[in-house]
Amino acid sequence: MNAKTYPKSFNKNQMNLVETLSVNSLKIAAYQSPCNPLRVKRIVENFDEEQLQPIDVSFRDKHYWIVDGQHRTEALKEKGIPMVACRIHYGLTYQKEANLYVALNNPKNRRTPTAVNRANAQLEANDPAMMEIKRIVEENGFILGLDQSKAINKIVALATLETIHKQIGAAGLNRVLGLIHGAWYGKFEAMDKAVLMGVYLFVKHYQDDFKDRDFIDKLSKVHPRDIKMDGKSNKQYSQSTYTPYGISVLYYFNKNRIKKLPNKF
Repeated sequence: MNAKTYPKSFNKNQMNLVETLSVNSLKIAAYQSPCNPLRVKRIVENFDEEQLQPIDVSFRDKHYWIVDGQHRTEALKEKGIPMVACRIHYGLTYQKEANLYVALNNPKNRRTPTAVNRANAQLEANDPAMMEIKRIVEENGFILGLDQSKAINKIVALATLETIHKQIGAAGLNRVLGLIHGAWYGKFEAMDKAVLMGVYLFVKHYQDDFKDRDFIDKLSKVHPRDIKMDGKSNKQYSQSTYTPYGISVLYYFNKNRIKKLPNKF
């Protein structure tokens, strides 16, 4: 079924028009997160048509694309309800659609998408920060984990990469990943969030106080699992901080060194 063309009276500055559309005419773009059957089931079980909010769609390329509301749409299909109220956004490009998806799923609004879903949408939208993160990850021999699977050299801690990039910039993230790759190439545990944050905190506190080759030489003799275990066993700090993992990295860097780095944590 082809979507209708713009109404004759359409004003390109006019946004958020609410119309009733056929649920079967709505399409799903690549930036969307996968549909969760359990969530659809909950909507069906607790369905109240009077409380159903209009879904957000974009009219692009003569079709209506769901920006937010695919679970509600699937629930309507299961209920056998053929039409749905839609808040229609006109004039959006594909990238602006993806940005709108991210905005509508911001924690300040309704619900937070997973880091994977958010990263996929940001890449589809050519978000500069996420594009830079992806480039740095790949240049250091890693793969950006844009699905739910785990593999050697795949970093799935996407929110952690964003945090590091935001805190110490592209050069800082590049250094952190270079150190991890050099010290523990091939070990999946090295890409754990705790280890990433531990190395990040070490780099943040000791930027010019150590040489990368010394770090790689010292830490390559330690399994990253030990850093995580030591950090977990340090009861001096609350579980909301990653400082113990940075201290663990410092301990192994200083081990058997004559000139030790001071504790800056």
